[in-house]
Amino acid sequence: MQSSMLPPLEFFRELVKIPSISHTGPASGSYKACVELLKREADARGFTTRVVEINVGKPILVCTKLGKDPNLK
Repeated sequence: MQSSMLPPLEFFRELVKIPSISHTGPASGSYKACVELLKREADARGFTTRVVEINVGKPILVCTKLGKDPNLK
C-alpha cells in the first residue's frame, strides 16, 4: 500500500462530493473526476488499472488484482 491512500471516511466524502449521477456528467467532467479519484485509490491499494472510454465523456475504470496462486488463471 502506498501512503497516498485516503482513510475510508475521507475517501467516501471526496467521492460523494462529485456529482457523478447526472445527465451532465459527460459535459461537466464529473464522470472523469470520479474515475480519477477511484483510479488513484485503486492504484494506492496495489491494483493494476486502466481507463477505457468507449463513449466520449464516459470513462470506465478497469481494475485488476492478481492473486497469490499462479496456477489460477
